Amino acid sequence: MDYTEYVIPLFAFIFAVAFTALWLRDTSRIHVLGLTVTYAAMGASWIIDLLFYNHYGPTVDVISHLLSAISISALGWAMCRRAGGEFPVTAIALVFAISTPLIYIASAHDNIEAIVAVASTTTSFLFIIGAVAWWATKPRHFAELGMLGLMAVLVAIGFVNPVYRQLTIDNPALTSVGSVYLTVNLVSMAVIPVIMAICAFGLLMMDEWLRLKNLARLDPLSNLLARSAFEAEVADMLARGRKDGVPVSLIVADIDHFKSVNDTHGHSVGDEVIAYFGATIAHKIRTSDAAGRVGGEEFCVAVWNCRDEAAAGLAERIRQSFQNASAPRKEGLPNCTASFGVAEACDNEPYPSLFERADAALYRAKNTGRNRVAMASRGPDPMTFDVGEAEDVSLDRSRVVPLRKFK
Repeated sequence: MDYTEYVIPLFAFIFAVAFTALWLRDTSRIHVLGLTVTYAAMGASWIIDLLFYNHYGPTVDVISHLLSAISISALGWAMCRRAGGEFPVTAIALVFAISTPLIYIASAHDNIEAIVAVASTTTSFLFIIGAVAWWATKPRHFAELGMLGLMAVLVAIGFVNPVYRQLTIDNPALTSVGSVYLTVNLVSMAVIPVIMAICAFGLLMMDEWLRLKNLARLDPLSNLLARSAFEAEVADMLARGRKDGVPVSLIVADIDHFKSVNDTHGHSVGDEVIAYFGATIAHKIRTSDAAGRVGGEEFCVAVWNCRDEAAAGLAERIRQSFQNASAPRKEGLPNCTASFGVAEACDNEPYPSLFERADAALYRAKNTGRNRVAMASRGPDPMTFDVGEAEDVSLDRSRVVPLRKFK
């Protein structure tokens, strides 16, 4: 027995174990488990082919075919799931439903050419379905594009394979050991899956790096951006606003009497209040906005394409939601209020100046009774709204995204 034939399935099982280990580190990344299935099914298909080399029959051929098809389908599913795309299960099921009985019939009639034709075209169609679904997610990383390129190569081989065999059926030497045909097939079945596994590992490592990078940008209590990350986001937003002529407003918020919350209920409850306020803000803003925790109980929201009056309306809705505990929260959490200051960026105004004006409006709100929204005027003095008054701010004079765009 030539044990070198078992090198390919051995590598497949090693990759399957490695992907399983990665999945066990974070079971929420279910797409990694799909890669485990990919290489486990691939290895099992090879083992069956090797063990039953001289004892082929319909049952063995069907099992080998199904394992190979599952391997390819699992790869496409894993990549689509990783990218957040939809995987066309119905199309895959249709390919399985058509190809499986055809393999059985061809094997029952001992028609090797028909078996090769069905298996090869099935491989090509499964790769096409998976690649098209993955491409719809707009992959950009070189490893993703590399894997898609390798899929395209396997699709081409799958379609050319049966045609070439038919054209050379009268010249067996062209498909025998040592021929270009057999060499290309061995490379496609052995080398390409290894390269694809390496690319997949690279993508998973990149995902982990990005996850850790994003965690470093977040404040652990509020789950909003940390101060440095928020300031970088606002600087970028202001630059884009100046370039595109889009208004940007800044909301500065502070939880009222937060020190007394810590003194009365303890710092753990204070942490819960910060987390709840962060969740309230995150629920109300849009994806185009940015929110961060910039101090102990101080928060900021940069509102894209929004005049100060509309931003004051957003701040009022956040204030009401926080005061009334509209969102689900931990039982026993004390009712708290917050004060807000709002300012719209002037022409070429840098972030520190914008923050200073919004912060001045915030302290005007605190000094005039707290639990309210104050809006900085474009002059030297800020304007202050009593509780509820900001709801009625007119939008007629502003070029803004309609308030219904906000949650």
